[in-house]
Amino acid sequence: MRAWWLLLAVGCGKQLNPEFCAAHPDDSRCLAAGDALTDVNDGFNVAHLSVATEAMLTNTENVTILSFTTIDTAMGTIDPPVGGLVIPSVAQDSGPMVMVFQAANITLGETITVIGDKPLIIVATNDLVVNAVVDAAADMAMAGPGGGQQTMGMGAGGTGGGGNNLADSGGGGGGFGGVGGAGGDGDNRMGGDGGATYGDAMSLTGGSGGGRGGAPAACPASGGSGGGAIQLTARDTLTLDGSIDVGGGGASAAAGCSGDGAGGAGGGSGGMIFLQARVFAGAGTLGANGGGGGGGASQSGTTFGMAGSNATVTSGGMGGSGGSSGGRGGNGASGTNVGQEGVSNTSSDQNGGGGGGGTGRIFYRGPQPSYASSPPATNG
Repeated sequence: MRAWWLLLAVGCGKQLNPEFCAAHPDDSRCLAAGDALTDVNDGFNVAHLSVATEAMLTNTENVTILSFTTIDTAMGTIDPPVGGLVIPSVAQDSGPMVMVFQAANITLGETITVIGDKPLIIVATNDLVVNAVVDAAADMAMAGPGGGQQTMGMGAGGTGGGGNNLADSGGGGGGFGGVGGAGGDGDNRMGGDGGATYGDAMSLTGGSGGGRGGAPAACPASGGSGGGAIQLTARDTLTLDGSIDVGGGGASAAAGCSGDGAGGAGGGSGGMIFLQARVFAGAGTLGANGGGGGGGASQSGTTFGMAGSNATVTSGGMGGSGGSSGGRGGNGASGTNVGQEGVSNTSSDQNGGGGGGGTGRIFYRGPQPSYASSPPATNG
């Protein structure tokens, strides 16, 4: 637990601190500061946020969301609008910029879809209740909030090889908490490497994209994108009876052009969930599973491979089947597994399948929660 002073400007450069307010509880400046000063005294620190940002989290509204809602971290908006405090973009202690939404008590009673280019941090300075689906997952080529698109991210899968006559190999799946599966070989063309692991609890970070399939320049299959990153922090109790999904995206179908079929692309990795509270309640579900790799097309591209599927909150995405003689895509990872390798097809002029995406990361801070979690949650 770090010790720090909360400093609030009070005109002409003067500063206000918790010890002053403890001795002068009726001072108007202390009353205006609200719970932020109390937080210092009782040791409540919001993971990943600086002292200066924590000092801003003083909104006293209670927010209940009972309609389908979209939070866009690129625009810094919530649609339809709700109360509370929104900080569209602010630096983490370590890591990429994040969007922050804060209120005193927050209840999520209907599906929340989170999109955009930054991770999201939701802070309740009292209690946070989730009785709905929170969807921060990737959808095929569309990354989750803060996730990487195909070939992007610190654990991006490698691109498949092409150009050995009509043969093309599969792209590798993205990695994060677990490695992505390698792409399948295609007639002496090595598949793309699976993405490596990276990251830890010190930074709220999204997943990585899979590699493109090897192909003629005009028609490579697109890798799946990485799942997003979301943090839910409650000063007191976090009750989760819904689900939080930051799964990776499935790779697109391998096609063909100019009489040459393509290799399958790699699936995206899962993203990150970070939960923080003094008490965890409920029987919810957490998922940061990998997306499925795409199947390779037939030799001449007359029959396409099938796309890999997006991960779900409970399982990795399924690898897509190959076209005639094309290699099948690897399944996305779930639990403690790694992304499955794409199937190789080393017959003359054949194409390999894409690798499955690896799992993301799930962390908690506070007492160990009992939520169903894939991969298993670890103390952050």
